[in-house]
Amino acid sequence: TGGIKVAFGGVDYSIDTSRDGRNIFMQAAQLGANTTWKFSEGWVALTVADLQTIVQAVFTHVQQCFAEEAALVVQIEAATSIGQLATIHQTLTSKE
Repeated sequence: TGGIKVAFGGVDYSIDTSRDGRNIFMQAAQLGANTTWKFSEGWVALTVADLQTIVQAVFTHVQQCFAEEAALVVQIEAATSIGQLATIHQTLTSKE
């Protein structure tokens, strides 16, 4: 995915939702210590609760993406014509 934004102190920070990005936040949260983190928007002091908020937001986002993908696979597999596949494609490209 393209990532998400999570707000801390009134600033929306860009959060990497790639597999590597997810893992680094999980590891930091599991350590249970406050930390200073560098985001593209700048440095921010994060508490353990902040890290847990990021992990939860990323988890929710990724699960929503998986649910959408699973639903799409069902639609594609159920399609019986090129026209139905074209409609699915149009629906996808209109979301971008």
